[in-house]
Amino acid sequence: MKQIFAWLFAAIFFAAGCAQSPDLAEPVRGGGYENADGLVIVAACPPATRTDIEEGKSTWEAGDRITVVYDGAAYEYTAAEAGPTTAFTSEAGIADYDASKALTAYYPATTAEGVVAVEAERTIALDAESQSNPARAPLVGLPTSGNLAEGALEVTFRNIFSVIELRIDAGELASAAQSLTVEPADEGAFEGFLSFEGTVDPETLALTPAENGTGNSLIFNFAEGVDLTKPQTIKFPVGRFRSEAGLRLTLGTADGKSYSKNIYKTGITSYAEQGGVFRAKHMAKALYAFAPQGGISTADDLIEFAAAVNAGGTLAPWQDDKGVVVLLDDIDLAEVTEWTPIGAATSKLANNALSITSGRPFTGYFDGQGHTIRNLKMVCKAAQATSAWGFFGAVADGAVVENLIFDASCSLEDKATAGTDCGVVAGLVYEATVRNVVNKASIAFDGAAPDETRMTIGMVGLAFADKNGARLEKLVNHGALTATSGGNTKNGATGIHVGGIVGFSSNKSNTTAVVTIAECANYGDLDTQVARASGIVAAANRYTEIENCVNEGDNVNAFATVNSARIGNITCITAVGSKITNTVNRGNVICKTSGAAGGIICLVNDDGNAFVGCENYGLVITDRASYKGTLFGQCNKAARFSDCIAQGDLGAYEDGSYALVGVNYTNYMSYIGDHNATAVHVNSQNILYYPNGSQVPAEPEFGVNLSSVELNAQGSNAAVVQLSSVDYDWTVSADGDWVHVTDLSDAPVVSGVRDSGVQYIKIGADANTKTAPRSAVVTFASTDGSKSATVRVDQQARGEAFPSKWVFQASTLPLYGSSWTDDNVIPATSGAAGFISVVRGDANASAAFKRSVVTNRPAVSTMVEGDYRLYTFPVENLAARSVVDFNATMAGEANSPKYFIVEYLDGGVWKSVEADLLTAPENPAVRYTYKCSGTATGSSYQHATVMQTMRFENAVTDGEVKIRCRAVGPYTCAGGTQNITATNAASSIPPYGFTGSYVQNFGTATPRDTKKVLCLGNSFSYYSNPAWMLKEIAWREGHALNIKAHFKGSQTLTQHLSLGFSTDVIEQGGYDFAFLQDQSQNPANYGRDATASILTGLTTLADKVRAASPSCKVILEETWTFSSASYGGFTDFPTFETYNDAGAKAMAKAAGTWVSPIGPAFRQVREGGSGINLYYSDSKHQSEYGAYLKACVNYLVLFGERFGADPADCGLNPDKAAYLRSVAEQIVLGNEGDYFIER
Repeated sequence: MKQIFAWLFAAIFFAAGCAQSPDLAEPVRGGGYENADGLVIVAACPPATRTDIEEGKSTWEAGDRITVVYDGAAYEYTAAEAGPTTAFTSEAGIADYDASKALTAYYPATTAEGVVAVEAERTIALDAESQSNPARAPLVGLPTSGNLAEGALEVTFRNIFSVIELRIDAGELASAAQSLTVEPADEGAFEGFLSFEGTVDPETLALTPAENGTGNSLIFNFAEGVDLTKPQTIKFPVGRFRSEAGLRLTLGTADGKSYSKNIYKTGITSYAEQGGVFRAKHMAKALYAFAPQGGISTADDLIEFAAAVNAGGTLAPWQDDKGVVVLLDDIDLAEVTEWTPIGAATSKLANNALSITSGRPFTGYFDGQGHTIRNLKMVCKAAQATSAWGFFGAVADGAVVENLIFDASCSLEDKATAGTDCGVVAGLVYEATVRNVVNKASIAFDGAAPDETRMTIGMVGLAFADKNGARLEKLVNHGALTATSGGNTKNGATGIHVGGIVGFSSNKSNTTAVVTIAECANYGDLDTQVARASGIVAAANRYTEIENCVNEGDNVNAFATVNSARIGNITCITAVGSKITNTVNRGNVICKTSGAAGGIICLVNDDGNAFVGCENYGLVITDRASYKGTLFGQCNKAARFSDCIAQGDLGAYEDGSYALVGVNYTNYMSYIGDHNATAVHVNSQNILYYPNGSQVPAEPEFGVNLSSVELNAQGSNAAVVQLSSVDYDWTVSADGDWVHVTDLSDAPVVSGVRDSGVQYIKIGADANTKTAPRSAVVTFASTDGSKSATVRVDQQARGEAFPSKWVFQASTLPLYGSSWTDDNVIPATSGAAGFISVVRGDANASAAFKRSVVTNRPAVSTMVEGDYRLYTFPVENLAARSVVDFNATMAGEANSPKYFIVEYLDGGVWKSVEADLLTAPENPAVRYTYKCSGTATGSSYQHATVMQTMRFENAVTDGEVKIRCRAVGPYTCAGGTQNITATNAASSIPPYGFTGSYVQNFGTATPRDTKKVLCLGNSFSYYSNPAWMLKEIAWREGHALNIKAHFKGSQTLTQHLSLGFSTDVIEQGGYDFAFLQDQSQNPANYGRDATASILTGLTTLADKVRAASPSCKVILEETWTFSSASYGGFTDFPTFETYNDAGAKAMAKAAGTWVSPIGPAFRQVREGGSGINLYYSDSKHQSEYGAYLKACVNYLVLFGERFGADPADCGLNPDKAAYLRSVAEQIVLGNEGDYFIER
């Protein structure tokens, strides 16, 4: 297969292309200067190097020309002789030179205005020995000194632009190369320009483009007859740019084809800048390959491709121009007698963590393009333990496999005697995606599997999520599945797992990465003798989400150990974080040896599990006396059930005679499965026999199915009762005006007519603003007064409204997950009474929101202008002139609303903090409080930190305090116009380490002063929200702080300079103080080796702050040391502490800032005997107590006064908080001189 190889050599570096040589010989007038007319210019070129900046030029050539601009005139000078050092003379040169006047030299020769250029398009000629390239990289020169040496002026030239060196070898390319195009790999991630025409400042090398003088592509046309079958080199200057996605090179050939390759994929910046002075910089060498579009056309191609993957070789021969491995035809593998998987590898799964132990997984992109694999006989024999086996062995690290068919001539047989993961498509899917695959191959396990040996088999054997998740989508199985026990008697995780789609799925402990199984279907029957077998996934272990799947296959099981099998037709078992949504089973479960069984699932194993829209219509047959049901076998957990259907029937096996109980709409709840009182969501409101809207026959007597219901304090869990009124029209009333009686669409109901079917009536409530529970009675009565039925309504008491805090993580997910997606309520995770909902604006009232929880973050899509996120706080009394402090972290995707205003309802009027409103550049009429970035996840995210302090002039009595974040303006984060049906449009509240929201009542006091404070930092500034604590601490001491901030994980101060949210908040200006928090090891690194770039980050950022706020006191936070990662790489605490303290002080002194001694305070607490843990569980970030200590130190740095008699504890243990305040006082007060604090 033909290939083109290109070596990209960095040719961007610090030294000048042509500069004064330190050994420059003094010019000799007799050496040829006698005939010069006027001033002589002497310059030198250094010896040639591989990365010569100047397009191959290592010595001056006779005839080289430069332009010298002096005293408003331009003079052309020419090199008379070749050599590394030569003299430039002119027939009409400078007659009288005055060193006090500016002189600038340009190479190549230019205009009197000193115009320099990087051409957007040019033609170059190549030959075997050299490059003929008339366009040189522009240089600019200044006199070395004002003194003449025997009539000659020494000039030093410097590089204006960087140069890239590209080596091309076309190999056996049949068609001649015609052009090479260089352009950004991603225009959206590109800043600057590739081509340029304009002027340069010779002192700073700053560029001023001419009108239309910049462009974003370079085109190099090859001269006719160019021969690229031999290695050739071109060098070309490039403009000044930063490209986060790198560059794209496209080679065009005479036959009209093109070959593209992205280079510098991790990003490239073509210049360095400090204090407005520019210079080039050096980039590393790299090797890139171009190839004609490849693909797999034959069985031999496929075998060669598999061998290349397993050997770690290049995949270029089988890739298209986008780097995707593609099937170009159906593949018949009848001649293959022994298959070796693509990505043959082994793995280890222990303690909920998976690692690849040997071999090479496939990590690329494979597109079958709808083609079929035929006659592939996959036999996994006495495999190495934990082998991954199948068409693919292991696919990992973001790999994609899609669009493939295995016909019925294929088969998978697992005969292994050691633990294996076997799948027709792949044995192991690890942090990867498999989608759009149809399987008709038979699947069989008949190996030997002793106890404690987990073995999996299905279309996929094992699916595992680590960080980003694994996804199985639109997999369809028609193949029959059979399995013997292999001698394994275990029914747990170490047993044998047979699944129509996947055998076993799970994720890494301490993460919430999800294995998603979506839109999959199994039509294959299962006939097994194993403990776990299922139509979709045998074990939906940790964080497995099954969505919109269906099973039609029957599941016949004869596990050797009687009463021990766990069989379910969607899954056998769930664990933490797993959920099943909109999934249907129509197949039968038949246990011949008294196994536990359920139509959807056998064992519900975690309180946080959710089953929404699950429907069973199949039989469940087993002789077991318990742990069986039409929906589940057992549920002794508070798992959520909603909109589920439990039909089918339940019966005993009785040697195949099937003695059915006759499940119907009157008795179905008795047969849904074993459960106890913990299963609070297992009821007839959440699990139905008929789907909603169908006609369930009413009872003959007038009445309701429930005599009482219990509602929560938020009023978010309305209950549904079934009214039977066959012969009577009826009315309904409640003796409490806080009770709502509605239909299922939430329309109010006061009466109804007779009906032969049951009528569903919803009973709900307002939020309870009282700290005591309350009760009411709902009465249904026939209109003739002869019949009545009552439902007692009990509502829980509310908690305190303030403070209300929301932290979104796995441990709190059960508190808000279902209530958000189902009921539009996010209760405060701290247990307080506050809750969040979303509300449509009047213009959008008819459209439904799309609410979801993704990796713990509650999100809402289809939000547009006028819609808002509403915070509600039920209160008995909020005094007039109370101050409520509102804090939140907000995020939005590209097509979500960009601008939001924070408003509070005061005396029936929505108000905002006018002084904090900003103006949208798109339209001055749009005023906003905060904006979202459009990137909510991934490494490029920027979240909005929202902090507003609002005073309610009016009291609120037995009512609700309401604050909202309302979308204003029609603009999306990406710059478009909002569309209520758009995708990639979720607005969300980020998960922990960020705190989602914190709202506190500060009381009615009036502070004695107000200071505006800027905070910039990373996770050491947002874990456990120390900035929010600082506001609360200061308020209690009589000071109001108006804090504006931007926090992003892992950022250095230098990186904040390129974050739009950071520079935006700086430019708001008017700050009295600014806290700058650097990457956690930077001060220590500076203390150890005085790394200049670290100091530059601080000084540049501090200067930027002072430029916007001239009177601002800038404060460098000396963060704490930690034990994680071998004490940050410093071996132990004492070493880390020493460097950290010295570095922070040295940086602050050089930058003219104060130091906030948070690290010394941490050290004193850590070495003391309080037992207070200042660290989060990762032994690095701050706990709530660590955040409080940081806030206390920062408060004392600002105000220099001891804490008063009634300090803020911020919800922490008062004794511990008092101790931390005392440490902060000891560290700061009286020691201000040590930290350059001058108030």
